Amino acid sequence: MAEDEGRFGRVSIPRRAWAPPGVRPQAPHQIVREYTHVYAAVAPAEGKMTSLILPSADTEMMNVFLEHVSTTYAKYFVVMQVDQAGWHQSKDLKIPANIRLIAQPAYSPELNPVNMYGKKCAKNTWRIWLLPLLMR
Repeated sequence: MAEDEGRFGRVSIPRRAWAPPGVRPQAPHQIVREYTHVYAAVAPAEGKMTSLILPSADTEMMNVFLEHVSTTYAKYFVVMQVDQAGWHQSKDLKIPANIRLIAQPAYSPELNPVNMYGKKCAKNTWRIWLLPLLMR
């Protein structure tokens, strides 16, 4: 399996406002940054995938995701390819007994099938299913 995380969200950007000539419009604004993270693991040869939407990308959430993968694929011994993010190599990471992590080479996202799948989905479908979750 290959694993990766993606960050989705919004950043409000102040835009132009209409006003009559000679009048400077007042447009109070507050920059808002709201994000959520999607963790996904894919086994392309077997046609299997699992994912979770979690609030952050850190060691604690990676532990939650690994436990989810471990229980979902309890019948299998999972060898999972991960990038070299800090939380993938943390001493606090709890790797379940039926999972082994292997690090992909640095600066090589093209080796990770989740990245390829994520780019295609992000262009077309993320607004349909993720945006309503963010707007709650």
